[in-house]
Amino acid sequence: MNRGLFGFLGPVQPRSHSLRDVQRAVKDGVSTPRLRLRPPALADLPHIRRYAVREAFYRYMDMEKPTPEGIGKYLESAMATWRRRRPAELVFAIEPGDVGRIVGLIRIRIDEDDDRAASVGFHLDSDFQGRGYATEALREIVRIGFAHSGVARIWAEVDTRNTQSCALLERAGFRREKRMDGHRSIRGTVTDWYLYAVDRPRSR
Repeated sequence: MNRGLFGFLGPVQPRSHSLRDVQRAVKDGVSTPRLRLRPPALADLPHIRRYAVREAFYRYMDMEKPTPEGIGKYLESAMATWRRRRPAELVFAIEPGDVGRIVGLIRIRIDEDDDRAASVGFHLDSDFQGRGYATEALREIVRIGFAHSGVARIWAEVDTRNTQSCALLERAGFRREKRMDGHRSIRGTVTDWYLYAVDRPRSR
């Protein structure tokens, strides 16, 4: 979803807010009951190359079938997000404890036009869908995003045909805000998208 992660790792303009505090707080990764969310590594490349060439991976992304070279460049860019002094974007590897290797990636990115907001995007190896890993990862990214950055709103866009991602976002606490007809073209097909969002919890 969100054009895949591939479409969001270009040059990032400086923001007044950054994910620096997130980077410091979880520089070695963060654990949930079943997962470790950590900086991606070169050792992840064979696993990403295996699942990213499947049609199920890029079905709702505005891209052709990924090439091995393109996947390698993408991973390099994902790793580079952790080396920036004031990162506006961070990409995490999703590694379940009972699997012992990467099964997907999830990212958070400060908006260019509103640095009090951030977007999220994720993808998961189709062999591991339906186990709740992506929902658990997303809930944790939202938690640390609100806890360690200045953002007040986290949002995501999803193709209306992608019912699995819609359900996942709702399980993670996102609300559907609006439908955007003709929002994006996917390999020549005009598609409708939903906007989902969650706000920072109010202090009691």
